Amino acid sequence: MISDRIDKLIFINEGVISDYFIVDQNWQILAPLLKDENIYSRWDHSYGVDGVNVIRIALYTRIISELHSILFDNDKKSGSIKNVIVGLQDKGVIKELRKRFCSPSGVNVVGEYSESETQRIIENIQLEDIKRKEEAFDRILPEVITSYENLETSELAVRIKTARDKIYAHKEIRTIDGERKYYDASDLGLQYDDAEQLIGEAKKLIFNANILLTNSSYSLDSFLNHHKKVANEYWAR
Repeated sequence: MISDRIDKLIFINEGVISDYFIVDQNWQILAPLLKDENIYSRWDHSYGVDGVNVIRIALYTRIISELHSILFDNDKKSGSIKNVIVGLQDKGVIKELRKRFCSPSGVNVVGEYSESETQRIIENIQLEDIKRKEEAFDRILPEVITSYENLETSELAVRIKTARDKIYAHKEIRTIDGERKYYDASDLGLQYDDAEQLIGEAKKLIFNANILLTNSSYSLDSFLNHHKKVANEYWAR
């Protein structure tokens, strides 16, 4: 049934959102070790430098692996946005979602009006509401699908997929000229900022898909700013 399929898509996307928040929180913890000299320089010229490298590569490989999983995993049983996008291209799913999305909101009319006047006011307000929602749905749906298709075929996505394979193919330490050396982003064919870029591109895609599926939104600033505050307080100590 279409309703069961929509429920499954909503369930999958809820999992994607939860994983996205974890990825963002991991990135906020990692970013100061990459970009804030006042933090990463604390271990300069000490054995602690190796500890910095351990944390960097551990967090970074986890972030890349999770991003790959929630964005590009094409296993039909996986909880990835890929499967949500496939569902959003099904005509039956689109028809039912649009119907749900465009249901008019309840209206309370305040003032002294006759029953017929009240009914007319309600109908006019609801017609405008339906029109606004139809326009929003018809705009967001192709944006979400096109955004995903562009992201999936992008040069960045190709490098992320290759890096993910490398992550599973080797350990985090190698020996060069008799000395131990930790892998870093460049050894995976990436730059550290690639993760930040992909997180940003994934955000709009994932949460616009949620709008289509549930006609609701998250207070993203609250969630994401909390992650930054946690990271700032952690490294401040």
